[in-house]
Amino acid sequence: MVDQAMLNAIQGLLSQQKIEILQETDHNIKVLLSQQKNEILEETGAIRELIARQKDEILEETSKNLQASIQASEARMTDNIQASEARMTDSLQASEARMTDNLQASESRVLQEGHRNMMLLIENLIDPKFKLIAEGHAEILEKLTADRRVDDLEDDVLLLKTTVRQMQDDISELKKAQ
Repeated sequence: MVDQAMLNAIQGLLSQQKIEILQETDHNIKVLLSQQKNEILEETGAIRELIARQKDEILEETSKNLQASIQASEARMTDNIQASEARMTDSLQASEARMTDNLQASESRVLQEGHRNMMLLIENLIDPKFKLIAEGHAEILEKLTADRRVDDLEDDVLLLKTTVRQMQDDISELKKAQ
């Protein structure tokens, strides 16, 4: 019985020690877990800071790359726009030159056609009228010439008549005087 009591006492002691060891182990585990948790939290914070720095660096590098890409794109667009403007200007100038040439050619044709039409008009309408007027003038000139001759002859006849009268008067006086 003593052995049993001792065994019970030893078991009680062992249970007590077991409980103390379990409590101490539990406490140690909690302390270790708390320390590890703190270490993990510190490492997590450090990792978060590292990730944030890397994120900022990546964002900054991406921003720089985007800005460089945008600037390069803008430069290409500017070059393309300038080249397009130059082509458009050349095309417009060539078109204006063709239009000017076409307008000048059309103007020349219109002037030539107008000149030809005017010459035909003069030839067909005005020239015959001038010929009629010239013929009428010729007849008038002939009549005027004839009228002038008649006037000249009348003047001559009048002079002759006057002279003959004076001579008759002179003769009559001479006859009377004889």
